[in-house]
Amino acid sequence: MGDTLGASASGLSEGALFAGKYRIERLLAEGAMGQVYVASQEPIGRPVAIKVLKSALATDQELVERFLREAVAVSNLHHPNTITVLDYGESEQGILYIAMEYLDGQNLEALLDRVGPLKVDRAVDIACQVASALTEAHHNGVLHRDLKPPNIFISEVKGKGEFVKVLDFGIAKLLDSTKAPLTRAGMVFGTPEYMAPEQSSGGTLDGRTDLYALGVVLWQMLTAKLPYTGTNPVDTLLKHTTQPIPPLPEHIPAPIRHFVSRAMAKNMADRPADAETFIKELRQAQAEASGLDPAKSPTSGASSERPAPVGERRRPWLSVALVLALLIVGGLVVGGIAWLISAQGKGEDAPEVRAGVVADKDDEDDEGEEARAKKQEEERETVLEIDCAQGRAEVLQGSKSLGKTPVEITGKPGRKLSFVVEKSGFKPEKETATFPKKGKKRVVVELRKKEVEKPAQDEEKGEDEKGGGDSWGGGSGDKEGGSTY
Repeated sequence: MGDTLGASASGLSEGALFAGKYRIERLLAEGAMGQVYVASQEPIGRPVAIKVLKSALATDQELVERFLREAVAVSNLHHPNTITVLDYGESEQGILYIAMEYLDGQNLEALLDRVGPLKVDRAVDIACQVASALTEAHHNGVLHRDLKPPNIFISEVKGKGEFVKVLDFGIAKLLDSTKAPLTRAGMVFGTPEYMAPEQSSGGTLDGRTDLYALGVVLWQMLTAKLPYTGTNPVDTLLKHTTQPIPPLPEHIPAPIRHFVSRAMAKNMADRPADAETFIKELRQAQAEASGLDPAKSPTSGASSERPAPVGERRRPWLSVALVLALLIVGGLVVGGIAWLISAQGKGEDAPEVRAGVVADKDDEDDEGEEARAKKQEEERETVLEIDCAQGRAEVLQGSKSLGKTPVEITGKPGRKLSFVVEKSGFKPEKETATFPKKGKKRVVVELRKKEVEKPAQDEEKGEDEKGGGDSWGGGSGDKEGGSTY
């Protein structure tokens, strides 16, 4: 059977049967390369999204290859946070298409336009789900190269809250590909507002290039603004390369601010090493911002599972509330339950549960003011800010990296913290500092340069030698190109 198309110059008509199995329902979106339609797959009636390449572009072999590259790249990915490709090919009328799962919801750009800045926990959950999708993509040798809010789709999953899907791998780069590059010399792919310095300069790319873009998206989610904007695309790219990272507002917790700065570091080596590390460090920052011990946080370590969407993360207090709602037939204190949920949202302690009911807040008064004050004192944490007089340096506790200076660490007042500050070309410096009784204490470590001895005489060769220095290598990178669209 051939295609039944009431097609016109504007595209496919409603009710048309496309590729022998997709009944076109309506136009969903249109871009420079093609259109996206909502369709029903016959005979099973499954809703799908059909992406078609504009007929006028079908003679451009590079665009055709790029279109098919998206289909190949995504069809090999099976992560729940990645859009699922169901089918792709060419219709009998020569129209190239990709059939994908149909998503009901909105993209992140529309969400930010509607509600403005997101709360920290919501932004963190969205970023971690995107990073989880990147973990699989990068392991399969696929770089997205165009992460931005329009390509991050958010759906509501019944009973689980927000669920993220990463879309549009249309300019994805296949790492270690033996195929000829699809880009024209002197051109770059991507969207300037989200492009890492190495991407705009035509340098060698890896997974950390996508993580930079995700760092920009996280900055944008927290502010509903872009960190860098210019009078034209070139001006914007230059700002990403040369200007310091704009500071996030002070009301954003310091651990989150420091993480975003690390994700958006100009130097790839200063960013999280991979998407799994991105998730681990961001969850640690979230735990620190909430006053939890990152070492005891279930989200502090790397996990092969996707990060839970908002509402799906383990929330024992809400679970208790649900059980109580089922068990208590009468006499349920609605105000007590509302306070329970409110306290969880604010990071407060859960109320005591006694004999299957939520304890009234007046019960806490029995403990006395002195007991409550003592408890608050035990739970209070203060901040040590560690900096280096010689600039950016690594702070280590044993073999564990605490981050690059300046780094803020939380702990109990009076507790001692031993650490080592290391920087290339300088002697490591071991220090011990005590957390202040309240607030924040800044510790600046002074490093001494390594001594470099002159080469020994010939007869002394073979004895112990000192010295060293950094080796700087160079080489031509992947000079990828293409137009921004």
